[in-house]
Amino acid sequence: MDAFEQSESNITPYFDILPIQEDQAKEMVAKGRLHLYIKIPEDFDDSHTIDINTYNINSDAMKNVRFRVEHTLNNYLVHRGELKITAEQFTAHPEDVWRSAYYGGSSVLLTLF
Repeated sequence: MDAFEQSESNITPYFDILPIQEDQAKEMVAKGRLHLYIKIPEDFDDSHTIDINTYNINSDAMKNVRFRVEHTLNNYLVHRGELKITAEQFTAHPEDVWRSAYYGGSSVLLTLF
């Protein structure tokens, strides 16, 4: 659970964690009110298994969420010394365009089109 709570990008946490009952979470996912439901079973230390339920696995947003889950699980395994292969991820570089400039420029172009 700590791995999910601490998982974040350069600007925001990866997940908004809502501690709700399992039945309510499943119902909310089925209705599209939640994108993702993760259940960490009590026997996780032995099974090393989590249950994931998503609303629409084929949407681009859910593909991003899936990447965030995998990234979080990989970080968990790195912390425990159990991941055999790791990839170093760079999300920003000194020469990157500022996000505000990117959005501003995109907005101007969209308006012109």
